[in-house]
Amino acid sequence: MSADHYIRLEQGRDRHPSDQIVAAFARVFSLDDDGTAQLRELASPALRRTRAPRRPER
Repeated sequence: MSADHYIRLEQGRDRHPSDQIVAAFARVFSLDDDGTAQLRELASPALRRTRAPRRPER
């Protein structure tokens, strides 16, 4: 992973890391199976919570 890519992830400018990147972070942080599963859940756009609907303007 390039330093630029890491910075984009860290700053939240790249919000959809690949499975390979998530796996690399899990290895670097020496996560166990539960920690890796939680990291994958946090990184998965399909599993993220959606924002609450905005209140209608008056």
